[in-house]
Amino acid sequence: GVAAIRAAGKVRIIHNTFECPSPRKGGPPQFAVWGLPGSVIVFVDNDVRGWRQALQADKASVVATDNRVADYWQVGMRITEPAAAPVITGNRFHSATEHPGVTVVGDQGTVEDNRVERPASQGSP
Repeated sequence: GVAAIRAAGKVRIIHNTFECPSPRKGGPPQFAVWGLPGSVIVFVDNDVRGWRQALQADKASVVATDNRVADYWQVGMRITEPAAAPVITGNRFHSATEHPGVTVVGDQGTVEDNRVERPASQGSP
C-alpha cells in the first residue's frame, strides 16, 4: 500500500513499530505515516525501518519526537507547508547515505536535537 497509516484527521501514533522489507525508490508513495492536508499528527517514540519515509505530511500540524528511523529513502521525515509550527525533536535516523533525517518546507517551527547516524565503516578497529 501507499502508507501504513494515512491520516485525514487527528491521530496519536505512539510506541509502534513499522517494518517494511525495503524502501520503494519509484512508483506510488510508501510512507509509514502520511498526513493529509488539515490533519493533526502526533508521532512519538516509534521505530520505523525500510519505508521510503517514516512521516510525510502536507499542510498538516505535526509533532514528531523521540522516534527511531532506519533504512529510509531520500529523507526520513518530510513536512511541507505545515498548518502550524511543527515540533520535530529528539529523533534518531540511521542511514548509510548522505540523506537528511528531516526536511521542512515552510514554517520551520522547532526542529532540533535530531541526529543522523551513519554505520561504522567495516574493517575499522
